[in-house]
Amino acid sequence: SGSGSGSGGSSGSDAITSYEVKGSVSALNTSAQTFVVRGVTVSYASASFKDGSVANLANGSVVEVKGTVSNNLLVATQVDFEDGSGTSSGGTGGGTTTSEFEAKGRITALDTTAQTLVIDSVTISYAGATFKDGSAAQLAIGVKVEIKGSRAGDGSVTATRVQFDD
Repeated sequence: SGSGSGSGGSSGSDAITSYEVKGSVSALNTSAQTFVVRGVTVSYASASFKDGSVANLANGSVVEVKGTVSNNLLVATQVDFEDGSGTSSGGTGGGTTTSEFEAKGRITALDTTAQTLVIDSVTISYAGATFKDGSAAQLAIGVKVEIKGSRAGDGSVTATRVQFDD
């Protein structure tokens, strides 16, 4: 008899939902094969990796994770490296390299004096950024924005563009 593993066959509230999250890796646990992105715990045990490999995973790596949510755990089917950390040619890995940075989310902290904002515990400087669909005056805690910019070797992020998402 049916075990409910067929796709679209079950109408229960436990239906597996496809999920996608993009952000920087934190709380990497290589023995449990989990990490956290945007507050979501991700299991990468059965994931395939694109533009990199499991060896490229590190706290601060920017990844896009696709998978399904089960018991408050995002079971990754695919992990894409977004910041070029997996495709860097040459083995120098110097600390002065900058990588592309992209984040989307709600502002959780804002310092208008220092011109920094925080999304998912990443502090981003918007001092030299251009604003789309809004201005710096509209920045506020809870406002949803999309950031494009660069991450320096020391982990600091500088936004080149801030787009309002709401």
